[in-house]
Amino acid sequence: MKILVTGTPGVGKTTIARRLAQLLKLEYINVNEIAKKYSVEY
Repeated sequence: MKILVTGTPGVGKTTIARRLAQLLKLEYINVNEIAKKYSVEY
């Protein structure tokens, strides 16, 4: 299962995404961290 959480800055996307991952026993992946790691600009 893949769930993408989007929204404007400051609305709690990370909080909701982390909690959903915990409740559904899924891996939480922060796409921004991956993009920074590989120096990807979008």
